[in-house]
Amino acid sequence: MPAPSDAHRIQIRETAPRGGPALFLDRDGTLIGERWEPDYLADPEGIVLVPGTAETLIRFRDAGYALIVVTNQARIGRGPSGWEEYDALSRRLDALLADAGAVLDGDVACGHAPELGQSCDWRKPEPGMILAAANTLDLDLGRSIFVGDKLSDMEAAAKAGVGTGAHVLTGHGQRERPLVTSWEGPKPRRLLLLDSIADLSP
Repeated sequence: MPAPSDAHRIQIRETAPRGGPALFLDRDGTLIGERWEPDYLADPEGIVLVPGTAETLIRFRDAGYALIVVTNQARIGRGPSGWEEYDALSRRLDALLADAGAVLDGDVACGHAPELGQSCDWRKPEPGMILAAANTLDLDLGRSIFVGDKLSDMEAAAKAGVGTGAHVLTGHGQRERPLVTSWEGPKPRRLLLLDSIADLSP
């Protein structure tokens, strides 16, 4: 089990845009799926891009957004895998996107497993991962967008001050949509209900 100091990961490309908005991206179920292991992605060769992902990322990059993955990875905290497996999946994701002409600017991940008593202010629905990326790149959170398939994605966006949350039906989205539509807590200024990331525009 990783020590607390080993449970957080932030990787940002030197070429990432600074001082502007970001498109924050949940990973599993939003950008990628698998053929299909329901609770976690384990085989890099088994993952596939959600249709329209690369095209959406290209649109946002052309509009000046930094493209930042923000992902909970409790499997790391539970012990059966580690950052090596996470990195293998990330390399596969990067390769799939590169084949389609898209590039991510960075990723932020939390490996804590809350059911084992591991907690922090990074794991969604807390805003720490978003704020870490924003501090690193001096991002304009009010103009930024967070797209994800869970209520916890939208809650983290709201707590961080992200201007727009976009909930998608891919991944766990079908199950989570009623939670999002009945959500009574503080919300982003705009809350979009979309079928998938393909429907999102700058």
